[in-house]
Parts: sequence; C-alpha cells; structure tokens
Amino acid sequence: MRDAKGRFKSKELLLPLPSTTMVLNIMFLIFILLPWLYVGLKFNILEKINALLNSLFFDYSKCECNNFANGENKY
Repeated sequence: MRDAKGRFKSKELLLPLPSTTMVLNIMFLIFILLPWLYVGLKFNILEKINALLNSLFFDYSKCECNNFANGENKY
C-alpha cells in the first residue's frame, strides 16, 4: 500500500501466487500438449518444417548460375 505521498507503508515482501484455477488450466494445457510433443519428436516434425522453409526461402545469392558469367545474355 502507498500513502498520500506515494511512499510504501509496509516494508514486507509480498509474492503474488497464481490462483488455483490458473494452475489447473496450465496443468490441463500441458496434459493436452504433451502427447503432441511426443508425436512431433517421433516423426521429426522440426526437421520437416525446416526443410520446407529452406525450399520456400532458398538463398539465391549462393546460386552458381553461369547464365551471365561471361557477360552475354542468352535470351
């Protein structure tokens, strides 16, 4: 609590704890998501997502195309 000048009245440390409904909701979400985490690790989902993103966002600056290497346009 603060007084009229904005200073704290008490010197004790207060730690706010989450409510029991919030703890139960978090435990429920963890219970629901844990099997999906196991399935994702079993089938290497992260590697597949990484391969997909690499194919979508290929870095063309590393491409060694010889179309314009000698300065002439073939088209």
